[in-house]
Amino acid sequence: MPACEMCGKREETLTQAVIEGSMLTVCQTCLDYGNAVILAEPKLEPLVQKEIAISGPESIQVIIPDAGATIKTAREKKGLKQDDLAKLLAEKSSAISSIESGKAQLSLKLAKKFEQFFGITLVSEHTEIAPPEKVNLTDPDLTIGDLIKYKKRR
Repeated sequence: MPACEMCGKREETLTQAVIEGSMLTVCQTCLDYGNAVILAEPKLEPLVQKEIAISGPESIQVIIPDAGATIKTAREKKGLKQDDLAKLLAEKSSAISSIESGKAQLSLKLAKKFEQFFGITLVSEHTEIAPPEKVNLTDPDLTIGDLIKYKKRR
């Protein structure tokens, strides 16, 4: 027969209670000093095999190969110096100089700035049509890297 953890009284039925922040098994008399706790059975949901399908073409933005020369000709048509253009676009003049000479690669963000300012096209869209790929989430060989690749392709 179990005993009350507070008074030591032996009873058949004891109740779980929180008394002064501690979980104790107590009798009905000692239950007045705390709050009774009802322990619910955890609900287990059955595992369902899920498959995610990737569909649709992927679009990739690519900067045209002769972007530096295109920017240089557009700048010269407007009669601007590299320093003036740098101030107007809030960029470093050394960055513009190296992009025009082909020493540095143009970022997509900066290419969009040039496109808006000059009204030229520097970025082209390429779509790749890939067959739909399904990922089995319950596959034991599935790694976190596979999920990251899947999410990036999506």
